[in-house]
Amino acid sequence: MTDGFCTDCKAWTPVVFDHTAGDTICSERGLVLESRSIYETSEWRTFADESRDKDSNRVGASSDPLLCGSLMETIKNHAKELYKKVTDQNVCRGRNLSPIMAACLYYDCQEEGFPRTMKEIAMVTKGAIMKDIYRAKRLVREKLEIGNKVIHAGDLARRYCSHLGLNNLVTKAVLETVKKSEKFDIRRTSTSILATIIYMITQLSGWNSEVLSSRGVTLNIATPNLFIHSS
Repeated sequence: MTDGFCTDCKAWTPVVFDHTAGDTICSERGLVLESRSIYETSEWRTFADESRDKDSNRVGASSDPLLCGSLMETIKNHAKELYKKVTDQNVCRGRNLSPIMAACLYYDCQEEGFPRTMKEIAMVTKGAIMKDIYRAKRLVREKLEIGNKVIHAGDLARRYCSHLGLNNLVTKAVLETVKKSEKFDIRRTSTSILATIIYMITQLSGWNSEVLSSRGVTLNIATPNLFIHSS
């Protein structure tokens, strides 16, 4: 893995090369920095064991939720493979397929080292609500025997700091604080812990809250008991 300058992160970050798609990708945000060859038409694939009464050849049309968002091609393809394994078990009959697609995408993002929160997955999935995606997660996990990995604040910190436009000094302080927080038993979600840490660091560093507001960000103190360990 080499370093490259990411225009979205506005910093030098480790980049990976997707040999299948020919893309250079920022490892922090999963965004394609440089595309050598982009094939923009619909993808086609034949599944021999699908029902003959319906057209099962076309996969990857523009309405396919697995193709939405800024995710590398390998993740999209692996998520489709998970989805195919689930549908092969005939457990999707009569179900809304969008939540199942979302669950497959969620698990593959974790597997590839680019974890996304459920809220982020829901934002790029059409026709699925959070409650249904959670149910689909359990279904996919049971049918494919996937381990339930926990997303920690550290998995999201660098990407969130980049999205907020925080400079390298503030980002480094957030990362160090997140690492130290792992020593304590803080029973809150990773996003709540991260939001509180970012709030504390930006306040202590004098970061202009108006800058965050201009980006549509509101940082609330979601985990007050984290301040107990702040010293």
